[in-house]
Amino acid sequence: MQRVVPLPFDTLIADYVVRRVIGHGGFGTTYLCEDSNLKKSFVVKELTPHALVTRRDNGTVAPIGPLQKRAFEEMRDAYVKEAQALAMFSHPHIARAVRYFNANNTAYLVMEYEAGRNLRTYLKDRGGVLTDHELEAIARPLCEGRHELHSVGFIHRDSEPDNALIRRDG
Repeated sequence: MQRVVPLPFDTLIADYVVRRVIGHGGFGTTYLCEDSNLKKSFVVKELTPHALVTRRDNGTVAPIGPLQKRAFEEMRDAYVKEAQALAMFSHPHIARAVRYFNANNTAYLVMEYEAGRNLRTYLKDRGGVLTDHELEAIARPLCEGRHELHSVGFIHRDSEPDNALIRRDG
């Protein structure tokens, strides 16, 4: 399956300028962007489900067929509900959603940017070995964040080392 081509460097999406691609998965593309007004970095997640859409030369996203169009529209509706649910949280171990918008015929979720490394890179840098203290220091905040989500019936369906961030301060 071909991945949707990410937007190029310096592309303007609403008020956000693409600075680099952070991640590229089966359902979306994640960018590090700069707010053109505030001059502050944010993470912008673009809904680009590879099985359903393609990117046109003008930057817009288009369903690859009529069946995919319907599935994509349903996914976009679910994406806004997810953004609304995520925006309810103000927890140190949950990424904070600050804005949702539609552009390029798809949906975008803007989140606070936290500098750091994902858990996969963190583990790789340590040769895959952690002390008991390091493991607890990572597992406890992850569990606290998940507990907060689950307490209101929200389930994170993409828990993996690439989606857990170790901040620069540990």
